[in-house]
Amino acid sequence: MEDAADRRRVEIAEVDGRLQQEYENRLAASLQDIRDENNEIIRRNREEVEAFYEKKVYIDFSQHDWLLAL
Repeated sequence: MEDAADRRRVEIAEVDGRLQQEYENRLAASLQDIRDENNEIIRRNREEVEAFYEKKVYIDFSQHDWLLAL
């Protein structure tokens, strides 16, 4: 009877180990997906801010040059 209980504990420990590894792998994959998505959002936001800034600077310089011509 004790051997059967020991074997059962070993089986449970093995299944638990596999499930733990599967969970960690899925968690790591999900975290990487979130990181990739956030990096893409940051990249797009940076491009938008840079474009806005460049446009603003261009407009400011254009207006400044026009005022100097007067």
